[in-house]
Amino acid sequence: MIMVSSSFRVAQCAYRNPLRFKAGRVVAFFREPSHHRSFGTQDSHSSAASSLAGSSSGSHSSNNNSTPIVLPEREYGYRTKPFNWTELEQIIRDKDLARFSRSVEQEAKYQEYMRDMKRQWRDLHHFILHSKFGLEKRWVDGMWETPLLPELQQEPASNLSLNDFPYYTEPGIWHYVLWKIGGLVTDAEIEDACQEIKQDLGDVLDVLHWKNPPHLKSLPDIDHAHILVRRASNLAAPSPTTSKL
Repeated sequence: MIMVSSSFRVAQCAYRNPLRFKAGRVVAFFREPSHHRSFGTQDSHSSAASSLAGSSSGSHSSNNNSTPIVLPEREYGYRTKPFNWTELEQIIRDKDLARFSRSVEQEAKYQEYMRDMKRQWRDLHHFILHSKFGLEKRWVDGMWETPLLPELQQEPASNLSLNDFPYYTEPGIWHYVLWKIGGLVTDAEIEDACQEIKQDLGDVLDVLHWKNPPHLKSLPDIDHAHILVRRASNLAAPSPTTSKL
């Protein structure tokens, strides 16, 4: 059995809590944002990134790093307007998952984070095992890494948390990722996760979920599913606090 303690981090189509986990299933605890804490929203942008507005792709330099950030070309471009629920439903119905997108500012922050992660970690696989499942990291040949699954010979374990880098959606739409090691995410596990979210949030109106095909998976070696929920309260999700590199 694995027990992991993690902090809570978690129209016109326009393109441009602690959590607790047990082996084999998810037990999730969520909490509302406190009025005494300062939270951003999933569609808010930092002032540092706001200067990127108006550009759909290309190279951007960070003030803290000389290496430019290169935004990949996208078939549908980057969003200039947040997705509403109707648009998200249509994407799932059409199975046109490539239409999911962040804004330019969100994508720049994501690419910067990934660049810095790759400089310090063996690869994304090792980083997820540490940041989502709590596996101990070790310094080997100038890079952080964790024991890989064959070394651990562990039972399946799941992690349900807010997406660290969600798509550009309207307030009230929260984006979760259900991660699993030691096996594939099943339909029953997705349903269990959806029920946990509904129970803990208390005002969920609708739920969408999907698994990306192999060519769209950012991490093919660790199975995961995406879950979107629409809340009656229209609260913006807390801006995820990504794991320290």
